[in-house]
Amino acid sequence: MLAPRAVLAPRVARASRSSADGKQQPSSARTTTTFFQRARATRRRERALHVMRLYPDAGFVAKVQSKFPAQGVASAEEGRCLWDDGYDILDVRAESEIDHAGKCPNPPAPGAAAGTRVTRACLVHAERRYDPELREKVYAQSGVNPSFMADVEKAFQDKNAKIMVVCGDGRTRATRAVELMRAAGYENVVRLEGGFNLWARAWDQTMRRRNLPGSFSRGFDSPMFADSNVTGEVFNVEWKDATEWAV
Repeated sequence: MLAPRAVLAPRVARASRSSADGKQQPSSARTTTTFFQRARATRRRERALHVMRLYPDAGFVAKVQSKFPAQGVASAEEGRCLWDDGYDILDVRAESEIDHAGKCPNPPAPGAAAGTRVTRACLVHAERRYDPELREKVYAQSGVNPSFMADVEKAFQDKNAKIMVVCGDGRTRATRAVELMRAAGYENVVRLEGGFNLWARAWDQTMRRRNLPGSFSRGFDSPMFADSNVTGEVFNVEWKDATEWAV
C-alpha cells in the first residue's frame, strides 16, 4: 500500500536540505570541490613565495648566490639556491645516524639512475645503543674519525669544489668539518645552518619544497633572511641534536 503524500513529502524535503548543506553531496561533486580547493591552495602557495621573496624567486636566488661562499653559513632556504648553483653536499654524520634519521635528498640528474651530489664522510664515529639509565637509545661516540680529511680529499680532489657541509643540526660537527677543510685549502665551503634536521624538513627527496615558512610560528628575524621581507624565524619543533658531539 502506498504511503500518503503527507508522509513522503517530509522525506524529500529533508533529502534536499541535506544536499544543500553539503553533508551528502554526490562523489562527483566532492571530487570537483577537492580539485578546486587544491588549485586555490597552489595559487596561494605561489603568491606567498613571490611575496616573501624565497626560493625560487629569481631575485632572491641571484642575491643569495652572489653572497657565497663569503657568507659562510647558509639557511635551508639559501642552501636550496646554492644547490642550483652547483654546490654539492658533504654529509658528516655517523652511518648509524643516517640509517636512523634518513639520507640527504640526492635526486638523480635527468637520464641518470641515481644521484651523485651527496657524499658521506663521517667526522665522529658513533653507534646508536640503548641506555638503560636514560631508558632510550642514544649515540655512543667512539672518537673522531682519523681518516676524515683523507676521505674528503678522495671524494673532492678539486679544492675549488663547491661544497655544503651537513651534520645533524649544522652546529658542532659541521663547524669543525668546515674548519678542517678550509685549513686543507678548500675555499668554496659553506656550513648548512640547521643541518639535516632542517634541510629534510624543508625539502623532500626530489628537492621540492615540503612546507612554506608560514608553518613556523612567528615569521623570520634571523640575519640569514636579510634579503627577504619576512621577519622572525622561530620554529614550532625542536631541531637541535640532543647529543653533545665531541669533536
